[in-house]
Amino acid sequence: MNDLWDILIYVIMFGAQHILSSMRNKWLGLIVPLGYTAFVSYQIYTGEEKIIPALLISLLMYAFLGGIFYKARKELFQKQKSELNKMRTKDSF
Repeated sequence: MNDLWDILIYVIMFGAQHILSSMRNKWLGLIVPLGYTAFVSYQIYTGEEKIIPALLISLLMYAFLGGIFYKARKELFQKQKSELNKMRTKDSF
């Protein structure tokens, strides 16, 4: 049951990262990675996690979060470009 909660938390975290990264303000995409950093730091500080495995998992997590951020920003720019092209087409008629 505990593993199911862990998976659910990661799915929610990835979803939140995608939603926040696809907003106009790009700095909102930093909320999830900073929250994850605080969470891992707390776990290391309290002794629940060892330093090396926590750092390795964190690097993997940052790679996933960075990929989600990059993809969401790219989708946002493509969407904006598409809307501008539609507006230009309407203006030309």
